[in-house]
Amino acid sequence: MIATNLSLDIETSGLHADKGDYITCLGLGSHQGFQQQAGRSEDEEFDVITDFFTAWTTGLRGIGKDDVIISYNGRGFDIPFISQRAALLGIQCPSSLLKTKHIDMSLYAKKVNHAYIS
Repeated sequence: MIATNLSLDIETSGLHADKGDYITCLGLGSHQGFQQQAGRSEDEEFDVITDFFTAWTTGLRGIGKDDVIISYNGRGFDIPFISQRAALLGIQCPSSLLKTKHIDMSLYAKKVNHAYIS
């Protein structure tokens, strides 16, 4: 099986999943296509998250052991925020979302910026 690079990004109403901020948009893309789940209010967040998890597990792709998530601050913000909001809403987060290899471009940007400034 050929590895798939998966682009992942979320938009939120704020920075604090545990203090009432919520997910307004989840996007997942690969060479196979792009899926986006969006809501207009906190009341629609449950559907946004469950639709995203469906796309993650069955829709856009099958999960392969060599697949890689590519994001910007996904490891430090997106994935933890998704996981926290899902738990608060009583939604089971797919373990594969948490276990898939991840390249977080914000970590590389910090290294480049530090080297450039130094």
